[in-house]
Amino acid sequence: MRYSFHDITRVMHCLSPDNRTFLVLQAILAEGDNVRTIVKFLSHEQSIEREEAVSLLLELSKSEALCEKIGSVNGAILILVGMISSKSENLSTVEKADKTLGNLEKCENNVRQMAENGRLRPLLNQILEGTSSELNVSMIFEFHASIKGVLSLCTCTIFF
Repeated sequence: MRYSFHDITRVMHCLSPDNRTFLVLQAILAEGDNVRTIVKFLSHEQSIEREEAVSLLLELSKSEALCEKIGSVNGAILILVGMISSKSENLSTVEKADKTLGNLEKCENNVRQMAENGRLRPLLNQILEGTSSELNVSMIFEFHASIKGVLSLCTCTIFF
């Protein structure tokens, strides 16, 4: 018997993250290419499939270990960032994508990817709070250069 993302998400959402069944479901979904498959559904045309995939990623992102796995899937963070800035996406999907990104901030590599894809607040928070243990100087310079480029572009736009 096959279960849909919706069925799995509903079960996980009803359980506490400390519940044994929740943890077993997380472990099963973490195996193999399951996370990559879920991320692929974020690109589907049908909004129902996208929303179910985001809901499932939100539940999985409650685990720090799975945050790393989600972030390591090529394009996952880029798609989620794009979803929260989309005018055509439904509000529920946008909120779930935003919460998922909030959970993914637990991992420094994810924060870097978010910054590279235009979601700068997590990186700024790490820099200001000094909570980043491995945040290297080159990342700060890259961030500074990207902000300087944006500010230069804004200044040029104002003068023309």
